[in-house]
Amino acid sequence: MLLLLTLVGSGIAEGSSSVAEKGRFFTLKHNDGSELRAFVAGPADANGAVLVVHDYLGISDATKQSVEHLGALGYRTIAFDLYGGKSATSHEEAVKADAVP
Repeated sequence: MLLLLTLVGSGIAEGSSSVAEKGRFFTLKHNDGSELRAFVAGPADANGAVLVVHDYLGISDATKQSVEHLGALGYRTIAFDLYGGKSATSHEEAVKADAVP
């Protein structure tokens, strides 16, 4: 199950002229040298944004499809990778991935 949080409340008109970017991963680098990976899609100049929180399996194909679908609707959409690039296909793998900082 995916949890969707609306970050900006203004709606996007269906006829918006913004071009939705296809989903892609990018890395945010912090001043302390740590990094955070995220999957993002949608128009860079969108008037609304959505944060997708992935389930305990990590950023799966279903998560990426949700991000891209919302991006195609005109929302700048992002899913932060809470497992540092790892994903799981079972409960046991998810528990191991969650235990790694």
